[in-house]
Amino acid sequence: MTRALPATIAAALLCTVLTGCGPKDTEPAAAPPTIKAAGTITVDLPHFAWNPGEGCWGREDHEQLRAGATVTVHDNTGTTVGMGKLAEGTVTMQPDGEKAQNCTFAFEVGDVPAGRKFYSIEVVGEERVQVSEGDLGRVRLRLG
Repeated sequence: MTRALPATIAAALLCTVLTGCGPKDTEPAAAPPTIKAAGTITVDLPHFAWNPGEGCWGREDHEQLRAGATVTVHDNTGTTVGMGKLAEGTVTMQPDGEKAQNCTFAFEVGDVPAGRKFYSIEVVGEERVQVSEGDLGRVRLRLG
């Protein structure tokens, strides 16, 4: 009987190590915290064009600014941590209501890893702009 006990213990250990027969961890690992990057990019005259009912889009030096243009978020090491798209541009009229004043594009990039302190926002064809983690959810860029 003494020989059977070590064999039983060895079999139980082997089962636990190789196949996970022991107690299971029922809680999955917590997902790392994420934040959302969101904001607007505003383009002033004469760097945009528009048609009533069709929205607006960039022109001249900013012709890449249009609905669907890629917005990329980079962390403080330059690694891409999220991507999104510009929404359709909306026109703000001058106070007289006759002429357009500027064109604004909204964007959102979800599931950006939190805790990097600083990030940079890049819209295709434009320079990266650095923002703090605290400002990442309320970015306001203006191009003249």
